[in-house]
Amino acid sequence: MRRKPLEGAAVPPLRTDRYPRVQSRTARPGNRLDRRNRFVGLIRRAALVAVIGYVAFHVLRGDFAPNALLEQKREIQAAESTVAELQVVHDRLEDRVSRLSRNSLDLDLLEERVRVMLGWARPDEYVFVIDSDEAGQ
Repeated sequence: MRRKPLEGAAVPPLRTDRYPRVQSRTARPGNRLDRRNRFVGLIRRAALVAVIGYVAFHVLRGDFAPNALLEQKREIQAAESTVAELQVVHDRLEDRVSRLSRNSLDLDLLEERVRVMLGWARPDEYVFVIDSDEAGQ
């Protein structure tokens, strides 16, 4: 709260001779110091706008933006489905290998592999060989 001076009392003028620095630093229009202060203020504002723009860009388009997180979730789901498919193939191959091991030999599987890989057949069977180039025509 500001006190009102007593009526009739004279208010002493502000003495600036005690504070020469204050008087010399006051910016007057057209003063070199005034132009420098405006330039520094302009640079500060430009730097602030650049920092805010940089942060805003990376919040909206960076690695942790909402769109990027959704894309990462889609990639994770695709990778999980690929892993599930490969696990099925792995289990199937593991089963076949276990049936061909020395401890538990599956004769039907062994006969199938011999027929396919070596081209063997029984004497009472007929074998038809189809050339792949002629089969497509």
